[in-house]
Amino acid sequence: MQPPFFCDYGSNIELGERVFFNFNCVVLDVCPVRIGDFTLFGPAVQILTPMHPWNAEQRRKEEFGKPIEIGSDVWVGGGAIILPSGSDRGQ
Repeated sequence: MQPPFFCDYGSNIELGERVFFNFNCVVLDVCPVRIGDFTLFGPAVQILTPMHPWNAEQRRKEEFGKPIEIGSDVWVGGGAIILPSGSDRGQ
């Protein structure tokens, strides 16, 4: 890991063997984040599990998150933003 590295909790991040994060990466791990073996992240990658309802009125009242899983032997280029799969609440 090349610092600086930022995360919400850290305890919800599960890393495989020889995962590498370049500098300025962010992982908002309010839900589990699982990353497979030999996966590489370029600088300033963001992995964001928090989600919010699309409806503005609902958004004032609630938020939620969904887990993210990234496989093995993946290369994520610099500046990429990884979000959970589509919302199933509040659309």
